[in-house]
Amino acid sequence: MEVVVQLETETVDLACIRSEAGKPKILFETQFAPDLSDPTGKALFRGVDVEVSKAVSKIAPGMDVHNVNVSFVMPGSLRPPDTVVRVSRLNIRQECNVTSCLSEHSARYTLVNDVLASAMGHIGYSLDQELTQDWESKVILFIYVNEGIGSLIVANSAPISGAGFAGPLGHAIVEPKGQYFDDFRARGALETYSSRPWISANIVNRFFTERHKSQEEDLDISNSSLRRALEEITLDKKYSLSIDLINVGVDTKDNLALSALHDATDYLGLAISHIIVALNPHLVVLDGGVIHNVQGYFEHTVHAIKKYTYVDGWNSTTIVRSQNSPNNTIYGAIDARKL
Repeated sequence: MEVVVQLETETVDLACIRSEAGKPKILFETQFAPDLSDPTGKALFRGVDVEVSKAVSKIAPGMDVHNVNVSFVMPGSLRPPDTVVRVSRLNIRQECNVTSCLSEHSARYTLVNDVLASAMGHIGYSLDQELTQDWESKVILFIYVNEGIGSLIVANSAPISGAGFAGPLGHAIVEPKGQYFDDFRARGALETYSSRPWISANIVNRFFTERHKSQEEDLDISNSSLRRALEEITLDKKYSLSIDLINVGVDTKDNLALSALHDATDYLGLAISHIIVALNPHLVVLDGGVIHNVQGYFEHTVHAIKKYTYVDGWNSTTIVRSQNSPNNTIYGAIDARKL
């Protein structure tokens, strides 16, 4: 038996897995809230370890949890196999070694970047075989857009890490004169335009700028759930608009949401076009909650990629949206741990 733990910002998903011929089988799933109060990360990992022990005892009474492999899927800068360098959106702001946080009787943890787990899941279990045929000899680019923006380049069946961390596409600078943010240590990072929290912030900021300007075209959307939420929101909560509320704004053609959508996808398309020009990958896969659940996000991003990419690179690269299966990351985490 193996365990996969997935962490974003508000919940931890835990699944106990039995590997079989073909697709792994999920034996047990549970969900709980992470402890993100400790910037060292120790409270988070100790809390997760307690839940892992409970789950193993429930599924396999008498099993020594120390013999259980745990694939811990999370965002951020990670150093394999078990060191977190930094994950600002999880409030882990200093290097943390998971094994040193736990006891010698704990399970054996391997940290897996969320983009890598998703990519391996899609390669192995979800994308059309026509796309992944002979993938061992292809260059594949994965882009994951949700609470942040991550990327992964797979070449000759192995992820490319370079001299450090090759995955944080969200830190790429797309607007050199943009606003400075400490978490990115830079101005105009891609994530500040194209990820869920920042799309939310851009909508809220513009709402407060324009809220007292009467515009005829906005009258028919004044009672939408997005507008009702904006009337109640405060600036300190500007990152809190959900994907569903952002999507309502797009669906009702709310100028605030449409403007944020166009900025987000234009900047993302620009960043991806640079990778296509440099690497000319065979396949680009766009994945993540924003890609799947905000209307037009995928299509507008593809349009922007085409606009910014030279014609030969565009014509030789296939761009697809991933299959929206909740278990792909679970399956992929197990494969990724073995790389």
